[in-house]
Amino acid sequence: MVFSVHIFKMDNKAELPPEEIARQSVERFRALASAKYMAGQEEHGGDLVQKVKLEHLEEEIIDLWHYVYALRLRLKDD
Repeated sequence: MVFSVHIFKMDNKAELPPEEIARQSVERFRALASAKYMAGQEEHGGDLVQKVKLEHLEEEIIDLWHYVYALRLRLKDD
């Protein structure tokens, strides 16, 4: 599965207007989220609504926290 995301070529990404940042962000999320969901369905199968548990969400949030903190360390952003 291949997704294309249109990126405006600018010398300074901070110069993107807020509307373009929002558009690119939502487009990227839509592409990544859809692919990840379908890969999960292929790997685990079943009805997510019936399988989902609050405990799983807590585990995912903890993983996300560690990912964010590791990136903060790499970028040296206190």
